Amino acid sequence: MAWFREYYRHSMAARGISTTLSTSRYGFAKRRHDYLLHGHVLTKTRHGIPITIQKPAAPGKSYPISPNDAKRVLDKMPDAAVRGIKEVNFRDPGIPATKQDKAWAQYVRTEKRINIFSQPYKGGKFIEAEPENRDPSAAEEHMKEYVIPHEVGHHRAAKKDPNLPIIVEEAKADAFAAKQNPEDPITVENHINNRQLMFGDKGTI
Repeated sequence: MAWFREYYRHSMAARGISTTLSTSRYGFAKRRHDYLLHGHVLTKTRHGIPITIQKPAAPGKSYPISPNDAKRVLDKMPDAAVRGIKEVNFRDPGIPATKQDKAWAQYVRTEKRINIFSQPYKGGKFIEAEPENRDPSAAEEHMKEYVIPHEVGHHRAAKKDPNLPIIVEEAKADAFAAKQNPEDPITVENHINNRQLMFGDKGTI
């Protein structure tokens, strides 16, 4: 299988993605944990969280942030906030489209995994994004400043209380992304009110 690993590494390099191969000292098997991941390991954060890719973005789609830039965002996160995240996985939201088809990313509670979704892309723009985020540089900034911190905020909130109502967890994630105190009741209430104005009583898409 060495030929396949080399082929994969070179094909990823051609797309500007560096890969790290995790093999045993005998050169055969990856560590047992890597078999449980949802894609090929591209890199790892300073905390040891693997960043993986299920497959390159399909024609007509693109990822809004690179794996290396996602790593740099996560590298700046406090250890306590990201501790327990098992994987950050680049993937398509699903074909046919699911309820996540309009989302940039998703936190999967049961697997402690952050998914980063490919997005429809045409003419140098993310064509289904909000107008202010259609330009690639704006989309990347949105991922860095809000989306990835928000998903880490989900992880942090769910780790503290796995039985939180989803709107409360969303509000705590928003507070964390805004660099506010997610444990402050008034801050959380304000974010709940904002979400209800945007999305209705459910507070999310």
